[in-house]
Order: sequence, then structure tokens, then C-alpha cells
Amino acid sequence: MNKFSKLSLRSFMPGVLACLLAWAIQPALADEVVVLDGPQAEAWRQAISQRATVSDVRAMDQVPEQATLIIPDRLLTRTELEHLKSLPRSVRVLAIGRSAYSENGSSAASVLGVGKHFQYIPLLYPAWLDYDMDRYKSIARWTAEQGAHGMGVFAYVHTLPDRSEAPNFEVIRDVFGAYESWKKEEVLDEPRSPGLKQTPLVLFMHRRDTLRAGPEEAVDWARKLNANTISVEVSRVRTRSVYPSQFTYEGEHEFQGRMVTPENDLDYLPRMLAAAEEADIAIHANIMTKHSPRPTEPHERQVMSSDFGSGEDPPREAPCPISGARHYDDMAAMVEEMLTKYPQIAAIELDEPRIYNRGWIDWACFCQGCNEVFKERYGYNLTPANVIDYPQFEDSEPDERRAHTTEGGRQSINADFQEFRTWMMNELLLEKFRRAINRVKPDTALVVWQPRTYEAFGFSPGAINYGVSVFGPEYMDGPGSPRYLNHPDTFYPRHERVVRAVDVQDDEAQSLDAEIVRVDLFHLAQPLLWGEAEDRSRWVLLSSAQDGRVMYVAFDPLRDDQAHDVLGRILNWIGN
Repeated sequence: MNKFSKLSLRSFMPGVLACLLAWAIQPALADEVVVLDGPQAEAWRQAISQRATVSDVRAMDQVPEQATLIIPDRLLTRTELEHLKSLPRSVRVLAIGRSAYSENGSSAASVLGVGKHFQYIPLLYPAWLDYDMDRYKSIARWTAEQGAHGMGVFAYVHTLPDRSEAPNFEVIRDVFGAYESWKKEEVLDEPRSPGLKQTPLVLFMHRRDTLRAGPEEAVDWARKLNANTISVEVSRVRTRSVYPSQFTYEGEHEFQGRMVTPENDLDYLPRMLAAAEEADIAIHANIMTKHSPRPTEPHERQVMSSDFGSGEDPPREAPCPISGARHYDDMAAMVEEMLTKYPQIAAIELDEPRIYNRGWIDWACFCQGCNEVFKERYGYNLTPANVIDYPQFEDSEPDERRAHTTEGGRQSINADFQEFRTWMMNELLLEKFRRAINRVKPDTALVVWQPRTYEAFGFSPGAINYGVSVFGPEYMDGPGSPRYLNHPDTFYPRHERVVRAVDVQDDEAQSLDAEIVRVDLFHLAQPLLWGEAEDRSRWVLLSSAQDGRVMYVAFDPLRDDQAHDVLGRILNWIGN
């Protein structure tokens, strides 16, 4: 059949009926179809019964070996998720909508090729260990044992033999060479974002590293290091551009109170991509989110609790996601531009995006913009006194209380402020980058490097449910609690309104006004149709996985008369 089924009866019959009749001319099914109970289950049984044998089976653990299984648009139970993973390969699976997720927050991504899944890639700092390379190796082995999918080293310069008297290069080379053999088999079997290596072994290239080593030299060094991925910093355009960009600065200009001339090398990234392709090394583009392409105005910056009411401009340039929203728009535009120019980039990395905290005793953001939105959402003013829970002080320490800081222990914040900070990170920061990526290359991974103190920066991995395919915690000094690495991953469906269905093969579009479940695409699946939102961002609408044995559709096409083309594809798949 053609990519969008050409249904001869559609012109004078309702779309769904036309699809069913068109499907009826297909050869009869040799095996039965099992439809689990759930929304629209009876409608699916009726539709299938036009031509195939519909089984009386309702439990997943009883599905016959040669059957086709249809999972309605509902969450899987925890037991069903386990049964799904253990089905024989002879069973074909059609999963609909919310069935990519389960009641306990787990995802069926390992079977469906879509859903949610974090990958963990610790970034180790030799310098923070004072080049104690025995310790470096022990931390690397520990992360593999705890389930980390790969690891990285910060930075290029710290791998150079002349950086210290310790055998830093040799140890890192040997660790990278052995890391995959340290991983558990189940970690090797987990899904990964398209374009990422099965075991990412990352050499981080800081801005200064790109000044020390040319692109071909960096790729050659990565090979000697046994690295299969290079993360290259691309975003500090006010001091250095490594590709031709709308944000490139030329000539002398003011930067952080001094006059500078950018050390641009506009061929650097293109040359690195060419050399990396020949060496089979993946390139990730790293965005330092606290360094915006344009200078921030004082009122756009994150205000710490210690700044509150001081009457002075915030000393840091880091933009607030509310008051400084235009700067995150700029960085998202940079991502869209890069992926348009260089679609071979395997991942976009955000380097420590954060709502600031300093030592658990100084919090952001208390700017005027945040106060206005917070008050609208929660009904009271956003002030340090209202949202920070202070440790107890002696009466002789009033100055410490007024300064909203303490040397006597870490503070905590109330539930409203914690929720507000995480909401800003999710919806006002990360979402911009995911949508920018999805306007150009929707299967590109979004990597976030974060220190271990996730919640201190408004970053809660379990709450970042959509858009982040990979999560890389940093290990600067040693292994801490395993929770820093294997944060509980809990995912629940979120929907996206789409206005078009776009064929992946030829970009042909058809109108479709539907609400679909947002899922990430993994290497086990091939997209067949994108659902395109009004802002041109594209989301998985229909996909196929496991050599065509599995099909996933992100909404129930039986509910929508406009979806007859999507339904036709699915029915044709069931009948073949």
C-alpha cells in the first residue's frame, strides 16, 4: 500500500468505514488477534472481526504465540509490563497512546522502541581527584556497576600526559577501553537515543580546549583515548565562535566589563564533524546555558535570596527563565540553526541549566518577573522569608536571619517554591530546547549535564519527564550515594496537540487535528509518521520497531474521523 492508504470508497463513506472496507480486501489472517480490555477495546474487536479471528483472551500472559496483540489507550499494569517484555518474538504488538507507559511510572520503551528512558553518563574530573588515577579507575568501575550507560572525561587538557606526573592518559584510555565489559548485560540491552553510541565514552572539549587542539587533532586524540564521542562547546560566541552563526561576533566589543575580540574559528565544527565521521566518532554540541549569546540586562538575571532587597544589580549574568526568557529563545535558535546546518550532530547538550543555589544556603530566583508569576500561581509573594525554611538561630544572631543565609546548616525550601523552580526548568527552559530540536531533527537526543545536587538547582530527574533522552550527572570527586546515579525514573503521559500528520519518507503532510501522547524515539524504532504541532515541532505519531513486529500509534485513530489514513496504515499492518 502507499504511504497514506488510497481508499477508493472514502469519497462517499465515513473515513473509518472506508478504511475497514479497504482493509477487508487484504488476505485473511492466519492467526488470531487479541485485544486487551480498555478504552475502545470493543470498537477494535468489532473492526478486526470484519476479517480476522478475534480471540476471547484478555490477559497478556495468555496471548497465543502466533497472535497479534492490541493494547488499548491506557496505562499498562506493572504485571502487564513484565509480561510484555517476555512475549515471544512471534507475537506482534500494536500499542496505542498511553500504553507506552505503566501505572508505576515505568515505560515500555525496551519493547516498543518509544516511551521514556534516561541514560546516565557520569562526567569524571581528573583534576578534582588531584590526578589520583587509581581512584579515578575505581569510580569509573563503580559507575558501571551501578548501571551507568557510559562515562566521560572532563576535559581534553586533563587527559594530556604533560598535565600531571600521574599516568592520566594511560588510565583514562584503559578505563574507556574496558568500560563496556564492566557494564551489566541488562544495561547493554536497554534502549538508547538514535545516534548515541551503545556505550558513550565522551571526551569533553571545553572552549579553551578547542584553542589548544585543532579539530582533526582532537578527533585523533579521542581515538587514542578509546573515546567514541566528543562533546564540543559551541555556545560562548561572545568570546569564540566555532561555526558560522547568526550569533557570531566580529571585532572588539564589551564582555563582562572589559573589551575583548573573539577568537573565532568558523571552520572548527565543520572540520571536526568531517574528521569524526571518518573515525566513527559521534559529535555532541554543548551549550553553556549560563552564557547567553547576548549580554543580559540586570532585570533579566537570576536574583539570589542574598541579593533580595539589596538594591544592587545581580552580579551574575545567568538569565532567569521568566525575566530573561529571550536569552533561552536565543540559545534554542542556536540549536535549531546548528541542526539545520549540521544534521549529523548526534546530540545537543545543555551544560548545567539551573535555577541557582549556592551551598543550600542561597537560592534563586527572586526577580520581579518570578514574583508576579509565583503570586498568580500560589496566591502570595515570592520572598525569601515566605519560601525558605530557616535553621534555628540563637537570638543573638538576627543579622544572619536577615541575610537569608546561614553558616549553621543547609536550608530547605517549601513545596510551592520547589514545584515552581522545577516548573521553570521543565516548561520555560528545557521545553524550548526540545521544541527547537523537534522542528529540525526530532530524533536527536537532548543531554543534560548536572552536578549531583539535582534538586538544589531546580532539576528533578523524575520530574523531567519529557524531552530529555539522556541525563548525565557529574562525578567530580568520588562515588556518593547510588541515588545520585540511579535516580528513580517515573514517567507519566503528557499530550501534544498536532495539526498535521507528516510522512517521514517523503514529507507529505495531511491535516490531522488530534491530541497525541508525547514519547521519545529510541534506536529500536523507525518513525513512519510525525505529528506536527502548530510551531512546526514534530513528535512521534506512528512508528515501527523490532523488525516490523511492533507498531505504536500515539493516539487512538478510531476516535477521530480525520484519522482514516493513519487507521488504514495500521489495519494494513495487522492484515499483512
